[in-house]
Amino acid sequence: MEQIARDPRADFLAVYSNTIKRDGAAAMIYWLDCKTDFFTAPASRKNHLAQPGGLAVHSLNVWRRLREITVRDTFPLGHGEKSLFLITRHMALTEEEALAIRWHMGAYDDAVKGGSRSMTEAMNLTPWVWRLQEADMCAAWIDERSAAE
Repeated sequence: MEQIARDPRADFLAVYSNTIKRDGAAAMIYWLDCKTDFFTAPASRKNHLAQPGGLAVHSLNVWRRLREITVRDTFPLGHGEKSLFLITRHMALTEEEALAIRWHMGAYDDAVKGGSRSMTEAMNLTPWVWRLQEADMCAAWIDERSAAE
């Protein structure tokens, strides 16, 4: 596993520009970099990476974990809905990407806690839903905890 970013903004921009080659990519990264606090915001208010720049570091950690998980295998809004809304204002997503982003909080999602079965249906449609959940959990519970300890 690669180390957590020493310069999260530079690392994120490098990964983004080398990985995302679709219409709207430039508008999305401009918006993130110049119009939001993405690179200075914490990942969480009181849990993992609750520090300046934590959101960018967490995003990089999730991407790295997801990349590790997808290397071994080929290839429904709260928190996940907000991410979907913000991204799709700038670039189109595939159905699989939208479902994975929407349901990435897994068992911690309020809809799931309330008894919704939509996440299960999304998991039946694409393995990217549980793969992104796994990558997010590994980043938060392994990578970001060990860095803080």
